[in-house]
Amino acid sequence: MWRRLAIVLLLATAATGCLGGQSGSGARAHHEPDGGPALSCVCESAAAGTALHATVLERTGSHLRARVEAIVDPRGAPAPLAAGDEVAGTWVLAERCGSIPVAAGDEVLLFATPGAGGWLDSDLAVARWGATTFTFGTDEGDQVVVPAADLAMLQDTRTCRSLWP
Repeated sequence: MWRRLAIVLLLATAATGCLGGQSGSGARAHHEPDGGPALSCVCESAAAGTALHATVLERTGSHLRARVEAIVDPRGAPAPLAAGDEVAGTWVLAERCGSIPVAAGDEVLLFATPGAGGWLDSDLAVARWGATTFTFGTDEGDQVVVPAADLAMLQDTRTCRSLWP
């Protein structure tokens, strides 16, 4: 229940920050329901929804359209989704955590939460897909490389916060 509440709060905060036309740091930092410190871009991205291996079909600013190659972790998937399906929507952390280049043809680790229009109206968080690693952008414009084997640790907010503050 707390995880679902945290995701709803994350998306609401991102919508008012990144999508509200603000410049500068954009989205407000997400805080845990227990009042803990703000999550890093790595942890906030991983908390944003269903983990998918996808290929970017199109990117225009913070809007992304991608083809699902595989469902990496179906935990929390609120609607059916399969390899070959398309997801599209807004990269909600692009302004604050989008220091990784992403273009059509790139493979990505996509965290998606469908909106009112389903998977084609999703809130998205993005990391670069590598054979054995994922690369996330940071608040400071740097990049953080995370071993693919650590995906489960990324999706547990407390563990993620202890490893990638």
